[in-house]
Amino acid sequence: MKKRVRIGQITIESFPRKKLWVEPESDHAPYLGALGELRSLLVAGTWALAGGLVVPIAVGRFYRKHDDIDIVMPMERLCDVVQAFRSAGYELYTSWHVNHRSRGLLIESRIKSDGLLVQLRPRHLYVKREARDGDGWLLKKIDLYPYRHRGKYLETCNASRMLSKCVMQRLSLEPFERTGHVHCLHLDNVAKLKATRTGAKHRLDCAVIRHGPKAAGDWFQRIGIAPPAAPSRLRPAGGQ
Repeated sequence: MKKRVRIGQITIESFPRKKLWVEPESDHAPYLGALGELRSLLVAGTWALAGGLVVPIAVGRFYRKHDDIDIVMPMERLCDVVQAFRSAGYELYTSWHVNHRSRGLLIESRIKSDGLLVQLRPRHLYVKREARDGDGWLLKKIDLYPYRHRGKYLETCNASRMLSKCVMQRLSLEPFERTGHVHCLHLDNVAKLKATRTGAKHRLDCAVIRHGPKAAGDWFQRIGIAPPAAPSRLRPAGGQ
C-alpha cells in the first residue's frame, strides 16, 4: 500500500517494491498517438525522442511494452521546452529514490527550469500533469534529459554521457503511418547508454539493436513468455 505525505512543494511517498517485468507488445497505436501529441506541443528541432522508444521506431517494429517517454534537448533549450509543457498543464519536478528492504521511498519536489536544483548534477528531471480524459499512461509523466558539452562528449543532467558526433537522427514513421517522421537520439547513443544499465528491458533492447526484431521473439521464448503477436496493420489516426 502506498503512503504519501505532502509538505508545501515536496511530496514524500512510500510504496512496496515490485519486480520489474518486461511484457511483449506489438500494438504501436498508443505510442504513435503519444508521439503525435508531443510533436504538436513542442517546437521541432528543440528536442529529440530518447530511451527505449527509439529502438522500435528504428527497427520498424514494436516488441515490448514501454512505461514512459524520454526526451533530450540542449540545456539552453530546457526553459523553452518546459514552458511548452506548462502550456499543456505540466509542471517540472525532480526526485530522489531510495530503496530500503521491501519498500521504496520517493521524495519529489516541484522546481523551476531556471532554478538552482536544475543546475545541480546529477539530477533526475521530468514533467507531469494530472490525468486528463484521453490521456494514455505515456502522457502522465515525461522524463527530460537536457545535455551539455563535456569535451568530446555530451553529458545529460543525470550524468549519462553521449557521443557528440551522434546526437540526433530523423527517423521515418512509414512502417506505422503513411507519412511522418520524428527526431530521435541516434541509435548508436541509445545502444551506448543501454549497455551501461542493468535490467531486463535494457538487455532486450540491446539484443534487438544488434540482431533486429527477431531477437525479441527469441528472448521472450527463452524466459518462457509468449512472444509479441504479429504487428497490427491498422494505422493510428492523427499522426503528423
